[in-house]
Amino acid sequence: MAGEFQSNIQTAEQVATRMGQAIMELEQVASKALNPATRTSLHGNQKAQQSNQQLVHVVQQFQLAFQEDVAKIRLVAHEFAANDVAFKQNFDSRVLR
Repeated sequence: MAGEFQSNIQTAEQVATRMGQAIMELEQVASKALNPATRTSLHGNQKAQQSNQQLVHVVQQFQLAFQEDVAKIRLVAHEFAANDVAFKQNFDSRVLR
């Protein structure tokens, strides 16, 4: 029964790693410069550039929040693993009595 106390820190790390990879892919997409259109007005290009800047800002905010979530997943996984060790030790010491 003592083996029942177990968090899966490997799974949490794998999920966090995949999320980190998604962040890097998002950064690559967001960092690509958009070329202004050649057959539109200057005003149209300015509006497109403003929209692009707004999109980049939103993506950056999302990335920061996502990175915080990745860090929290790792932190919580390690906390659960530490708690599992403590619970197992406590359980084992009570069973042996």
